[in-house]
Amino acid sequence: MGNRVHNLLFLILFSGILCVAPVGKLLAFAGLEFPSWTGVGEQKSLLEGREYADFPDLSVQSVKDGVFQDGFEQFLSDAIPLRDDAVMLNAAVQRCGISVSAALFGCQVYPTFYGSDYVYDSETDRLWPILRKATDEEAEELRDAATVFSTFRQRHPDAEMVFYQVDRSLTSSLNPTRALMGPAVDTRFLTEHFYGNLSFDVLDGTCSTSEQYDDAYFKTDHHWTIDEAYRCYCRVLSYFSPDAAPMELPEKVEWDVPFYGAVSRLSLCLTREPDYIADYPVAIDGVDVLIDGEKVDSSALADYQLYHDGDADDALYTNRYAEYFHTDYGIIELCNDHVADGTLLIIADSYSNNMERFFTANYRHVYVVDPRHANVSMDEFMDEHTIDNVLFLMGSTTLVSEPVLDSLNACG
Repeated sequence: MGNRVHNLLFLILFSGILCVAPVGKLLAFAGLEFPSWTGVGEQKSLLEGREYADFPDLSVQSVKDGVFQDGFEQFLSDAIPLRDDAVMLNAAVQRCGISVSAALFGCQVYPTFYGSDYVYDSETDRLWPILRKATDEEAEELRDAATVFSTFRQRHPDAEMVFYQVDRSLTSSLNPTRALMGPAVDTRFLTEHFYGNLSFDVLDGTCSTSEQYDDAYFKTDHHWTIDEAYRCYCRVLSYFSPDAAPMELPEKVEWDVPFYGAVSRLSLCLTREPDYIADYPVAIDGVDVLIDGEKVDSSALADYQLYHDGDADDALYTNRYAEYFHTDYGIIELCNDHVADGTLLIIADSYSNNMERFFTANYRHVYVVDPRHANVSMDEFMDEHTIDNVLFLMGSTTLVSEPVLDSLNACG
């Protein structure tokens, strides 16, 4: 009975909306539309990182089982003018109450809204994901993943391999939520169950102090800054070729374009000051760049001209890291004929996106494979190419990624 009443009320409301709809059509016919700043008519939310819901299919069955009602409710919710602003305002109002309570207890770190998986550190103006509780299941999953990486290395003894340990905020021991819970999935946990079980060397890229972390990683995003990326490059180069000279850098540029990264968007929180994209705009015009087999301009790796000309997207929640450097691709090939020899394979996630260019100063061929986006067997890739060095470069969430482990498992 209750469901029938609900459906009847919904149909009455829906009928009223349909009566109003022709007015909107008349406005459109007259050439009138909502201003772009309202967000009405947008197909995607940059804040939530998802496509807006389409108008649901209408049928007797879809109304009867409630599917249409649910779909229409989401459709209406997504069509609200200034929707992103409303979502952020709601979270900000909740955060005001939370911050007052936190201050009473002398806490500088508190959730960004009720039920949030993220916290805001009011002293450092930095956002952090809340660490996950350590479990036996995750420990076993990490150990199994380490076995996959190790056996891959054993199948290719002629290639020298190293793993670079990234200090992602979700698992960093410097994360302030570590003190608020019991055993967590942090740096120590990862080292014990993954890095410590690898059969080849690991370069420890974790930070030892909060000051070091502030310099190395964005405060609203999980990625690292260009300076930390260059330090990684130098350490990896020194490991593989101790006598090699690293790429010389031009003067650093910092673009005056506000960057609120993935952590900011997911936490529905804007820090007092935004991040900014900085870069060393190295010239690699003589390097052939292929992305997924198609030759492209070198600007596809870092679009200096886009920002120099002031053409960056003016939307507040744009992913600047992907906009300036590049989004994730399956396979990137870099060929520098001015270098005598040497082939480097980087098996990576998005942490490599701002630093692959540097290696072209030292290797004739650089291959970057992101197994999450490339349906490729790494055994077959190794057989098809003469690979001298292999760098594993990925954040903690990618270590146990099914596409990554599938690509590393023995083929056939």
